[in-house]
Amino acid sequence: MSIHVSQFYACSKVTLACELLYICELGKYAKITRGHSIDLQGVNLTSGLKKSLIWDYFRMAVANGWVSNTGIPDEELTITAQNPLKLDKTNHRNQLFVLDKVEYDKAEADRRRIDGDFDLCTPVKSQVSFESRQSDLWVWSPKGFNGGDLSVNNRSLNHNFSDMAWVSLVAMVAVTRLFTRHPTSLLLRFNRNMLMNVMSLSHLMVLEDETQCLKGWVTYEFDNTVSDKDKLQLSYYAWYSIGRERGMLDRWYNGKEKLEYMRQLDMRVGDLILYYEREQEQKMNYIKSVSGCYLAKIVKATSRDLTLELIHTVVPKFAGKEAFDDHSMAVKDMYAGNKPYETIRTSTKTVSMADIGVEYMLRAENAFIVPLSSSIDVVPIKVSDGIRQDTLLLDQNNLIYWIVEDYDYQYNRERFLRMYFTRMEPVRDRYLRGEELERAYYA
Repeated sequence: MSIHVSQFYACSKVTLACELLYICELGKYAKITRGHSIDLQGVNLTSGLKKSLIWDYFRMAVANGWVSNTGIPDEELTITAQNPLKLDKTNHRNQLFVLDKVEYDKAEADRRRIDGDFDLCTPVKSQVSFESRQSDLWVWSPKGFNGGDLSVNNRSLNHNFSDMAWVSLVAMVAVTRLFTRHPTSLLLRFNRNMLMNVMSLSHLMVLEDETQCLKGWVTYEFDNTVSDKDKLQLSYYAWYSIGRERGMLDRWYNGKEKLEYMRQLDMRVGDLILYYEREQEQKMNYIKSVSGCYLAKIVKATSRDLTLELIHTVVPKFAGKEAFDDHSMAVKDMYAGNKPYETIRTSTKTVSMADIGVEYMLRAENAFIVPLSSSIDVVPIKVSDGIRQDTLLLDQNNLIYWIVEDYDYQYNRERFLRMYFTRMEPVRDRYLRGEELERAYYA
């Protein structure tokens, strides 16, 4: 028997490896605990997935009967001596989460030692403990039930493959939810100790941001041991994980390759982009961490060098004036009569193409550039049209537009509007016309 994946969430096309992993995990729990496979009839699995290590995990899932009707030719999925699984314990961990204590099984342990295929393809049972399990809400926290299961949860979820483990845990609850109609929602509570593997939440965050898998029923939160800086790094690690699963980030790229990739990404001279700096001392750590982010304009791009104009002004003119006015007189005197908010602050930076990454064409470079995204995260910004004064909640591109337009900054304005404001007019234009905005824009 089988269940179509659409019974869990709306799915017609899969482009992300972590989503394919989630489907495999749904199939694992549905097959082993309920006797059903996951049917993918009509779902398009894009060709880029084949570059990921998850692809071989998917082949294993098909061989185990967890997933069916994939639409992929059998010869591409069948495990043979000529086309073996490229999986081992250094790149994946196949777990099956259970609620009860897992007793030691000597016969299984002995077989795992002598049968490599069995060891890879047969999930290892791992106990997980929830803080509470009510019909409407299951809550997971590190210490588990009654605060006494920290060691249980650490053993199962806090390891080198915790990015896969969290996807598996959510899939376990999703299958339970489908067959029993509870819980309605799942809440995951994290502390800093559960983030010791920097990639631990990468798959989970990508699933939340880029797919429908978790919409409406899974949420997570952080306690006060997780700083705002930690949270920003988690977003970077989630971004990084996408490139890793696309089969990139694994080698050095030359300037010609990077320039061509810029063209594929439609990054042109005059465009606004984001420029990131990474920690320089982490030389042999290719993941690194982000130390700075700037809005930038592409001034010149060749296979040899890239010239950027970094924009250091981060708020519109009125917000800058308000911040300056709030300074004490002693601080204002340090500016010797200059008003820093009156002009936009920029600097020019030229770097060798060998020393800068272009999105996922990145290895150990200490900086990289990416196109602007359509981020919906908002920040409160003080604005004025000369009569009204308000604090508005602006997303990334509305904030960028407000800043560069306030200062009459020269950039590819029409392309920017065409790329990021095809369905709506910028908030700045509406506000300065005197319009009353929708309530959601006001802080």
